[in-house]
This record gives sequence, C-alpha cells and structure tokens, in this order.
Amino acid sequence: MLGPLLFLIMISDIDENINYSILSSFADDTRVLKEVTELMDSFKLQHDLNQIYEWTKRNNMKLNGCKFEHLSYGRNKDAKSYSTYLNNAHCKIETKNSVKDLGVLMTNDGKFDDHINAVVNKVNNLVSWILRTFETRDEKIMLTLWKSLVIPHLDCCSQLWSPIKRGQQQKLELLQNNFLKKVHGSFQLTYWEHLEKLNVYSLERRREHYMIIYVWKILEKLVPNFSHLQNGLEVGGIKSYENNRLGRKCIVPTIKKSSFQQARCASLTVLGPRLFNCLPKHIRNISNCSKNDFKKKN
Repeated sequence: MLGPLLFLIMISDIDENINYSILSSFADDTRVLKEVTELMDSFKLQHDLNQIYEWTKRNNMKLNGCKFEHLSYGRNKDAKSYSTYLNNAHCKIETKNSVKDLGVLMTNDGKFDDHINAVVNKVNNLVSWILRTFETRDEKIMLTLWKSLVIPHLDCCSQLWSPIKRGQQQKLELLQNNFLKKVHGSFQLTYWEHLEKLNVYSLERRREHYMIIYVWKILEKLVPNFSHLQNGLEVGGIKSYENNRLGRKCIVPTIKKSSFQQARCASLTVLGPRLFNCLPKHIRNISNCSKNDFKKKN
C-alpha cells in the first residue's frame, strides 16, 4: 500500500511549471490538453511538454516515448498541419485517430461509436462464455452472474459515453434483453415485462441514474468539476443556482449549431444538468449528506 502512495506524492508537482496547458493524471497515466488555433499555440504546448521532460530528469524518472500518443480534435486543417510534437527522445509523437484513455476509446471525431461497439463485442463474448460454462438457468443465479460479471462493463464510465442515438441505445438494451430471455420462465415475456418481473432497470435508466448522481457529487464538491481558469475567470463545468420557488437547479449550457452539436448534447455537462433538473424539488435540494443517502432518496 505504501508504494503507490509514495508514487502519487512524488509526482504531485509534475504540473508546477505548466504555463499554457491543462495537465491531468491518474496514477502513472498523464494527459496534456491545449487548444491549438495558431502556430504559437503549438509552440506553447511543446514548451509545456518540455517542462514535463525536465521534471522527470530532476526527479530521476524515465518516460517511455514509444507510448506517447497524440489525439487532435476539430476540423481546422491548418492547425492540424503544424500540430506536430516531440517526445522526450526528440522523436515525433504519433498522431492517432483513436486512443484508449482509462478504458474508454476516445476518437478524434468526438463520438463514442467505436467504444460502444467495443463494449457490445466484449459483452457478447462474456455472455457466450457464461451460457457455455453454467448449465443452470435459475433466476437468482443468472441475475447474480449478469450483475457481477456483465453489468460492470456496461456501466463503467457510462456518464462519459452514454449514447444519445436511438439505434445505439437499442443495441445496448438488446444485450440485456437477450440474456434475460435465457432465464427460466421468461422466454414468452417482452423486454419490459422481463424488467418488471425480475426487478431490473433498463440500461438507459441506469446510465441516467449514474449521471444524476455524478452531477449531485459535483454540486456537493465531492468530485472535481470540469471548469478551468481562463484569464482569471472560471470557465465551463457544471453550475447551479438557488430559486425560492423551484429550489436548486443546474444551469444548462446553450449549444451552438455545429458538426459536434449532437456530441455536446449527449455530454455530461449538458445532459447531466437536464436530467438533474427533472428531479422533484425535494431531491434536488438534498445536500450535506453521503452519496449512499442521496441514492436511497433518488
């Protein structure tokens, strides 16, 4: 237990000389984010990368330059043309169309189609293994296997990649429907009758439930917000306001028409506040309690 803790303490100041970018770390996984609209922005990002390389030298650490990855968002072809960066060995960092970040497949178009397809394939393989391995179709055993082995793959980081397209939602629901049909005595039931009989939520409702909980945790300052400082002002993130008649409500950001409009509408910063505002007033006003207490009342 002491090793990981000492490592986190050691790298806690890795961003002390970062001047222009946003650095985020999880254990030994580090990402550097910078908006690039002109050539000077590219130089600033490389400057911050160089500061990280210098930090590793001072702290007697080595970076594996072969594992460096570059992911570029946006449709500005001019900005992408000069967005080339060097790793600690002075070699060009490879630009990729998709990168796996903490288990989630991020693509340069801002969509999660590839990740959802990967989740569907993984769950199908896992379900096939379960049905081959376990002969019983008893309700209690089947639900235990589903909830303990399969559901975690469908819930993991779902606040981030939750689909808004109806086709993708149905593709995910079909996974649960096909499995529940294997439960003894459930073959003739419809999907919604399955859910009611077995006391199971649909996957869409589960994702909405997790979104609402995470928004509440942000408002209660239990987890970091998505905001950042720009010219001394806090920009972005999820914010709320108090109303004497309506209670606590979230501010829903205005979405401009663009090629990324649908992706922004499905994001946690937009869809999360909308779902939170749909809750009854007495639930939205719940504060100063544990997450488990909020879940019980939600």
